[in-house]
Amino acid sequence: RVVGMGVRVQCRDDVRGVNFKEFFEKAKFTLWWLPEVNNMCRLRVQESAGVGVDGGLNFNFMLEGKQVGCPEADIALSLNQDPRYANLVAVASPFSEGAFRFEGAFWPAHYLSFRAPATLRM
Repeated sequence: RVVGMGVRVQCRDDVRGVNFKEFFEKAKFTLWWLPEVNNMCRLRVQESAGVGVDGGLNFNFMLEGKQVGCPEADIALSLNQDPRYANLVAVASPFSEGAFRFEGAFWPAHYLSFRAPATLRM
C-alpha cells in the first residue's frame, strides 16, 4: 500500500478506521513495460499513472556504488525515471512455477523483496 511517499505491506487489520474501498485504492500498482530489454518494466502507483502514457510515481531504489556487493536499499515512490533506480526486469522465479520476481535492471542479483514486518527492499 502507498503510505506517504513510501510503500508498506499491510493487511486491513493493520490500518484501523479505513474502509475497504479506501484501503484498496492505495494498494493498486501497474507495470509499465519498457522496450529496451525483454521483460524490462517499472512498477508504478496506479492512481498516479495515466493509461498508456509514461510517468507517474515509480518504485525507486537508491542503490549506490559498484554493482557487486552493494547493500540493500529502501523502496520509495518518486517521479524519478532514472533507469538505474526505476527500471526492473521481470524474471521467472526459481521457487514458484509461473511466478515472477523483479530484479534491478542495472543491479544484477538485487531483487524486490519483503522484509518483516511491513517493508519492501531492493
